[in-house]
Amino acid sequence: MKDPVFEVVIDDGVTPLKASGTIQLRGGSGDAGAGLVDLTTEAVVADLGISVDLARSGTRQTESEFLDGVTSRMARTSYLASITVVTDDGRTGTAECPAVEYTETIIIKPGSN
Repeated sequence: MKDPVFEVVIDDGVTPLKASGTIQLRGGSGDAGAGLVDLTTEAVVADLGISVDLARSGTRQTESEFLDGVTSRMARTSYLASITVVTDDGRTGTAECPAVEYTETIIIKPGSN
């Protein structure tokens, strides 16, 4: 799985904050860190840590198409994602949500046009 992008927004109605980056998922879990930025002043006000755990929630669904010596295979895998966010100033939060991984493989037979 490629490293997905994350974006965390904390909006208390007074000072909106945002952190973003990429997270390396290996074996269905991963973690990352980023600066938490005050969107009003653009100053980093805290460090944010994020961790993600993926649990497969169904079977992998595949579909193949064949045309003129070219094979296209598409796969869709569903997960339940558990996401935990912690800031170095003491804030924490956890959420669960569905997640989906899509992959496509294209195979070109030698001699195909």
